[in-house]
Amino acid sequence: MSGFFLLILTSLSIGLSLTLERAVELALKNNVKSVEARIELKKVEQKIKEVRSSLFPTLSLQVELTRWDESYVSSFVPTNRLFMSLTLSQNVFDRAIFLSVRLAKESKELRQLILEDIRQELTKEVKKLFYLVLLKRETLKQRRAFLSYWSSYLELVKGKYKEGMVPKHELLRAKAQLEMAKANLKRAESELRKAELSLASLLGIEGSLEVEGKLIPLDFDGEASLSRNSTLAVLKKSVELQSLSRKLAESEYYPRLKLFGNYQGNNLKDFDRGRLRDDFRHGYSVRLQADWTLLDWGKRKAKVNQESLELSKLRESYKSKERELKNTLSSILDELEALRLELKARRLSVKAAEESLKLSTERYKEGVGTQLEVLEAVQNYERAKIELLNTVYLYDALLFELERLRGY
Repeated sequence: MSGFFLLILTSLSIGLSLTLERAVELALKNNVKSVEARIELKKVEQKIKEVRSSLFPTLSLQVELTRWDESYVSSFVPTNRLFMSLTLSQNVFDRAIFLSVRLAKESKELRQLILEDIRQELTKEVKKLFYLVLLKRETLKQRRAFLSYWSSYLELVKGKYKEGMVPKHELLRAKAQLEMAKANLKRAESELRKAELSLASLLGIEGSLEVEGKLIPLDFDGEASLSRNSTLAVLKKSVELQSLSRKLAESEYYPRLKLFGNYQGNNLKDFDRGRLRDDFRHGYSVRLQADWTLLDWGKRKAKVNQESLELSKLRESYKSKERELKNTLSSILDELEALRLELKARRLSVKAAEESLKLSTERYKEGVGTQLEVLEAVQNYERAKIELLNTVYLYDALLFELERLRGY
C-alpha cells in the first residue's frame, strides 16, 4: 500500500509531459475561444431546426369551458358552455421563410469556418509558445554551462593569485563574472517558468509542464498561397451571408399566402318541436389568406438600403484584408530568406567564438594571455550561442506565421 501512495506522489511531482501535438489538442479542447465557437455552432444548428419548422404545418388545439351564473344569463345560454377548436395552418408561399432557411444553413457554414479560423489561430499560438518554452529551456542549459565555466575559471584564477602570478583585481573580476553568471541563470529559470505558465494558460491546464522536443530550424515545403486562408474564407462567407440578408429584406415586397383549416364545436340551446333543449354543433371551415403590403412609406426600401450598405462594407473589408495578407505573406517570405542567411552566419560565429575562447583560455593558463582577453572571448561565445538560439526561434515562429497564412 505504501508503494502505491509513493507511486502517486511521484507521478504528481513529475508534472505533465507534453508533445506539440498533445499541446495543440488540449488547446482546441480547453481554450475558451474554441469552446465558445463550438457552442455557437450548436446554437446555429438549433436555429436551423427552428426556421425549418416554419415549412411544415402547425396544428393547435383550443378548449374552453365556461361556467355562467344562472342569474346572469338567459335560458337560451347553457350554464356550462364548452368550446373546442382544432386548427391546422400551412404557409403556402412566403419568400421570407425559404430565404430564412437558406440564411440559417449559410450561418452554420460561417460558424464552421469561424471554428476552423480559431483552430488555426490557436494552433499557431500554441506552436509559438511551445517553441518559446524550448528556447528558454535551451537558454537555461547554456546559462548552466557558462556558470560551470565561470566556477572553474574562478578556481584557476585563485590558484594563480595564491602563487602571486595575478593581481587581486583579476581575482575580484573573476568573482564578479561568477556572480553575474548566477544572476543570468536565475533570470533564465524565471523566463522558462514564465513561458511554461503562458503555455499552460493557453492550454487551459494547471500545474508544471515538461515539454518534449528540441529547438531546431524547421523545414518549409509547399506553395506560399492564400487560397486556404481561413480568415479570408470567413470574410467571403460573411459577404455571401449578407447578400442573403439583403434578399431577405427584399422579400417583404412579395405577397404571403397561408392556408387555414379549422374544425370546431360548442354546446348550445336550441328549439326542437317547440321545446328548448341542449344541443352540440360542430363543423369545419377552410380559409386561404393572402397578405401583401402595398404602401409603407419607404420602410421596406430603407431596410433594403441598410442591408446593401452593410454588404458594400463587408466587400471592402474582404478586399482590404486580402491586400493586407498578401503584403504580410510577401514580407514573411523575405524575412525568412534573411533569417536563413542569418542562421548560417550565426553558426559560423559560434564556431569562431568557440575557437577564440579555447585559444584565449590556453594562453591565459600558460601566462601569455590577459584576463581581459579571456573575458571578452567568453562573453563573445556566450552571446553567439544565445543569439543563435534566438535566431532559430525567430525563424520557426515566422514559419508558424506562414503556416497560419497558408491555412494549415
